[in-house]
Parts: sequence; structure tokens; C-alpha cells
Amino acid sequence: MLNYKFKYYFGFITLLFIIFQIVESKPIHISQENFSYHLIKIYFDDKFTYNDLLKSGFDLEGADVNKSSAELILNNQELQLLTTQKIKYEVLVDDYEKYIENKIETSKKNLPQLATEGNFRLGTMGGSYKLEEVYEVFDEMRQKYPDYVANPEVIGYTYEDRPIMAYCFGIKNPTNKKEVLFTALHHAREGSGLTTLVYFLWNLLEGIDIGNPESEFLLKNRTIYVVPVVNPDGVAFNEERAPNGGGMWRKNRKKINDSTYGVDLNRNYGPQQFWEADNNGSATKPEFETYRGESPFSEFETQAMRDFCINHKFRLACNFHSYGELIIFPWGAKNEETPDSLWFRSFTKEVTDYNNYSFGRGIQTVGYEVSGDSDDWMYLAISEKPKIFAMTPEVGNDKDGFWPLINRYIPIAQDNLYMNYNFLWSSAANLRYVRSVYDYDSVNKEGVITLTVQNVGIEDLNSSSHLLLETLNDSVKILSPERIILPLKTTETQTERFIIPYPYGFSNGSFGTFVCKIVQDSVLRTDTINLQLFRYSIYSIFYNGSLGKEWVNDNWNVIDDKSIGRKVITESPGGNYSDLDNNYLIYDNPIQVLGENATLEFNTRWNIEPKYDVVYVEVSSDSGKTWTNLRSAKMRMGIGLKYSRQDSGKFGFDGYYPDYIRQECDLSMFLNKYIIFRFGLLSDKALNFDGIFLDDIKIRFYVDSIEIHDDYDKNNPAIICYPSPIKIGEPLIIKFNNNKQNISGNARVVLYNSLGEEVYFSNIEPNENNIYKFEIPTIYLIPGFYFIRIENGSENYFYKIISVR
Repeated sequence: MLNYKFKYYFGFITLLFIIFQIVESKPIHISQENFSYHLIKIYFDDKFTYNDLLKSGFDLEGADVNKSSAELILNNQELQLLTTQKIKYEVLVDDYEKYIENKIETSKKNLPQLATEGNFRLGTMGGSYKLEEVYEVFDEMRQKYPDYVANPEVIGYTYEDRPIMAYCFGIKNPTNKKEVLFTALHHAREGSGLTTLVYFLWNLLEGIDIGNPESEFLLKNRTIYVVPVVNPDGVAFNEERAPNGGGMWRKNRKKINDSTYGVDLNRNYGPQQFWEADNNGSATKPEFETYRGESPFSEFETQAMRDFCINHKFRLACNFHSYGELIIFPWGAKNEETPDSLWFRSFTKEVTDYNNYSFGRGIQTVGYEVSGDSDDWMYLAISEKPKIFAMTPEVGNDKDGFWPLINRYIPIAQDNLYMNYNFLWSSAANLRYVRSVYDYDSVNKEGVITLTVQNVGIEDLNSSSHLLLETLNDSVKILSPERIILPLKTTETQTERFIIPYPYGFSNGSFGTFVCKIVQDSVLRTDTINLQLFRYSIYSIFYNGSLGKEWVNDNWNVIDDKSIGRKVITESPGGNYSDLDNNYLIYDNPIQVLGENATLEFNTRWNIEPKYDVVYVEVSSDSGKTWTNLRSAKMRMGIGLKYSRQDSGKFGFDGYYPDYIRQECDLSMFLNKYIIFRFGLLSDKALNFDGIFLDDIKIRFYVDSIEIHDDYDKNNPAIICYPSPIKIGEPLIIKFNNNKQNISGNARVVLYNSLGEEVYFSNIEPNENNIYKFEIPTIYLIPGFYFIRIENGSENYFYKIISVR
């Protein structure tokens, strides 16, 4: 019986060719003798610039670029085009597949057993799965969990007559379940995307065995479709070329002519205006790795995916690729935000808190637009289907590449586990904890945690949910820890304030650990939060002002930021930053770090070329002779890529984060030292972005426990200073009482600047009730940080810290 594939696709082909296919049933392959991949260095000159490289059609994923050259992987046909066009280049690695295979074999010697976890197993092709191993893994899932994994469905066939398989996960019931789609291996050499997906599916299924309510809920209320291999022919070709791993074939295996095969499936989606968009990121010549084909959906594989999407009601689609530690969402073919950009940003901001991936549209992440990709077509609403919220995780870092070492597969998968669970949740409503900040209420003398939750699902949350904030510190108590979360529209937030009375026995400036528990749809999910507590004094450095003489400045300046309605600092006030920038802003007014602990704090947003450009925050305690790299929650660690301005092991800001977020850098290693600090943007000669924006820069000092306890320990003096911070010209009011001993005749109150110099004093005249009040003029003070000390003969009771600006 004639296979239906040929009825559908090849009605025009001669009967002789059909009979030949049936009898032989063997795939057609290009000769292996002359086909190869090479790592090459292209040298830029007036005839071939970086912009020419962008327009060339070469696959730039993972390319290392500097001011004079670019290193990238090309096939031998692309290499011949360089020679023909007389572009200067150098071959760095002649047989790149063999080079990768040798690296894999070396890593196997150090790890003789393939990594496992539960039911999860790596594949034998350098850790990735061979084609037959993929089907074996999914068949094992179906056999072990028959109530949750259905028999596979063939959604199409390839040019070499291989089936394209789809698998369905979820309890079989007639309820109105949300349909979601996962795919992998559009590109045949990107196997770590599939292992990441398989790891998640095993984790989801194994949750049933231990009674995990989240697994039970998702498998009951979602229908999960998985197309693990969109490009079976390409995977089989890599397996044939390099069975131990290292195969670099990317495209499908459509025969273009006697020497050229393949179309880039992720450049072959429609519609016409996206497929042929005049931009970078795809090629019109079939020799190129990014060749987009003769027309939209010209390929059997993309036709199968198109029809599969039309025949279902997918709400979300996650198309796994590698590599780059990115999450990319539409639009890719045009430099515009989508109508749902707020949701895309809200979702990716939330899930990347756990893996620190960069996120955004193609132009915001990889720096160029891409035509004909799956996400754009899936998201586009057409008559045959509604819009699908589609995105692409690029898993693994640049050192992992297309073929990570054996010991990297599981960490890559674990990095994306949280994202995958929230992907399933977000096909409906998804209530998540998104941020919390701690502040001290000096009026009521209590701590305040401001905690925000958000619905990051694509549907409204129509019923109330419950939130509970618990503490894991015995000395820390929370007043009214339970809250009701009201119905929230998609992307809407609700903010709650939690009051913490002063915790006796708690070391000031230490971290308290909290657990945020959210119950939605009767499922409990938890997040662990660490916050620095308790009472602090603020030294304000910049807030809605200007850059004064205390700043040593290269090209930084202050602009009005309409998004928050005040002035902020940026390194490129005129637009994007420049090539080869070494652009520093130094706060050169030394500050003594006093107290039990201290933190540099600021609000920031940024758009910086990932992996290559960076903004560092650094501190010096020797007047700028040496600098120490600081770290905050959203900084990423450099991995030392060639030509990158990011040093290996150093933390800095890169990627895209469009909304202001508070960042805190620990200063505890500088206690009792005088410090200056700086922000520095370093860029290469390649892509230029908008840079970084800084708001509300300050230092929190967690001063000694005697001062902190003054209102609770009546054996010590109690002091009140207000206002703080104070504006120059306003009187500073100081009140205190003394219950420890009588004031002596030579007692005084003294005001010191940050250098320890006495700038004001007043004698204290004894009185019967030991209650004192002083009004200190500030008209002659300069902005900065000041200390108050009560001196009573040979005994100094304590000091108070205030900020003058």
C-alpha cells in the first residue's frame, strides 16, 4: 500500500520514482568525502566589514567578534564563497567535527558513567540522543506511565521518509484542558535542547510517584504535546557522520542539487512578509547554513508543524534550541513590540530569576532580526488558528556550544526546570511571587517587607488565592503573615506589607530567611527569600539630582527618565554606547564603612550586549589603586569568551532588563575602611545597545547593636535625630535622655563628618530630669555623611548616623 505521505506531497512525481522509493526505502545522502565544517577567522577591512558579515547569511550563533575580526563555524561550501569573494580569512580548526568529538571523548574519560537522575538517562551520542534513543525514551515514559502518556502520533514525514512524531502527556479526560506545545531539534546539532526537555518530562511524571500536587494538577489540567525531533533526517545525518557526538549538520536533508542539501527549518515558516523580511539572520543561497528555502513552508517538516498547530488549540509553544542562555520571543522579523509584549516580559523576567538567562526580542538579545522563524508564525493570529504565545529558550552557555561536555547536560536541564513548570502553569492563570524589599520604619521602629505577587499567566485569575509569609529565624516574627490575593488580570500585581517587630537576639545587618507560600487552585508552591535586616541608617549618594564635584566622570550624565518621572544617571545619554568603550563613573568622596554590616544599593535597568559587553560595579579601599568586583542578584558571571570584555569569574550587568529593579551589593568586607566606588561600561567593537540607567544610589549602614537597642534597653541613652536625610539649611533636631549616670560638667554633643573631623559641638548642661534637646544648624555643612556622638567625660555612649544632602 502506498504511503500517504507520497499521496499528499508527491502526486506529481512519476510512478517509477515512487516504486524506487518503496523498494529501496533508503535515504539519499550527500557524499561525505568532501563535506566538512571549519572554525575560521574572518578579517574585517574596507571591503568586508562587520555590517557586511551581518548581511552575509552566515550563521552567527556563537560567533566571536572583535574590532578587526570574527571567528565562526562555516561549512566547506561557505568557505569556498569566502575564497571566491576574496574575503580575508584564516582556518583555525580544519575539521571542527573531529575537534568536538575529541573534546567529548576526553570528558568521557573523566566521567566513565553517563550521568543519570531518576529515570533520566543521557544519550550515547556525546550525551545527546541518537534518533532511535529518542523513541526509546518516550516509549519508556509511555510504558511506565500509561495513564499519562498516550501512543505517539505521526504528524508528517521527511524527505527521507522518516516519521515526525508527536507525543501527548496528560490525563485522558474530556474536560476543557489547556493545550501547550514543546518542540526540539529544529536544528539537528542542538541536542541539549531535547535533553533539557526530556529531563523536565521525567521530573513531571516522577512527581506522580511521590504524590507531588503540582505534577498531579498539571497533568490533570493541561494537555502537553511534545514534538521531540522536528528534523529527524538532520539528526540521523549527524549520527551517521559522528556517532560519538560532534556532528555539526543544522538543516534538513532536502536535496537542492548534486552537491547541496538542506533548508534551515527555523527560517522556513511564514507568512510571506516575515519569511522574506529584509533583514539579517537568513540566507537566500542554499549553500548557507541559514538558507530559508524557496518559499514559506516549502519543507515537509515545517508543513507538518504548521498543520499540527492548525489542528490544535495551543495556548503556548516552547521551541527549544541551543545555545546562548537566552529566551527569545516575537517579533523576530521586525523591530517592533508585540501587542502582548507586557506579558512576554513579565513571564520571562519571572522565570529568568532562577537561571539568569537574558531575554527579549531578537534585536534585544542577539542583536539582529530573524526572518521566517517558528515563534513569529505561531504567535501571528490567522484565520486558520489563533495566536500562540511562542518563545525560544537557547539553553547552555557559549562554552557549552552545540555539544556540551557530559557533565554539563544535567546542570543545563536543571537551569530550565523552573521555566518549564511555569510554562505549563502560564497557559492559564499563574500567580507567582516576583519580588520583595525590606525597609525600616523609623517612626514606628519596625521592619517592613513589601512583597509583590503577579499573575504571569496568559489568562485572568478569576478567584482568590492565599499567601502566607513564614520566617525560618526563631527571633524574627511576622505580624499578620496570612493574606488573601484578590482576582488579578494577566500581568496584574498585588503588593502586601508585612510588619516585623524588632527581633531581640538578632544580629543587626544579618540576613533573615523567609518562605513565601502561595496556594492557587489548591496547589501549594513555595519560594525562599533572603533579606538583610534590621535597623539601618542611609547615606544618600544620588537621588533625582545632578553629578556634582564628588563624581569623576568620563561620559556619564543625568537625563530625565519619563518611565519613573525623575532624573537618573546613564553612561550614554545621547543614545547607544560606543564601540570599545572604557567608560567609568567614580564616586570619589571617601566613605567610611561603619557598623555591623553595610550594603551599596541602587535601582537600575539596562540593555547591554550579552556575553561581550558589561557594566561592572567596583569598590576601592586604597584610593583607586586596586578595585574589587561587587556582585548583585541580577549580575551574570563572565565565562572568559575570546574578544569579550567580560573577564572570567567577574560579575556584571549584561543582557536586557527593561524595568527598574533594586540591586544590593555587600560591603561587609570593607567594614571600618574608607571606600570609593565606580560603575564602568566596557564594550567591544560589534553590537551597541542603550546601556545602563541608575537611580537612587545609597549605602545602608547597619550600625552597632548598642544603638539599635537604645529604645529597648533603658540602661543606655536613647537618641532621636530628625529629619534624616536632611537638606542643607534645615535645622537638625537631636533629643536624648540619659538613665545610666548623671551628665558631667564637661559633657558635649559632637558632630563629625565622614573623615572623622569635628564640624560642630555643643556643651551639655546638666539638668534634673536628664532630658536634652539640641538644634544644630546645617547651613555650613556640605552634602555627605555625618556621625553624632555623646561624650560624657571619659565615656562615649554611642553615635548616630545621619545623611545630609
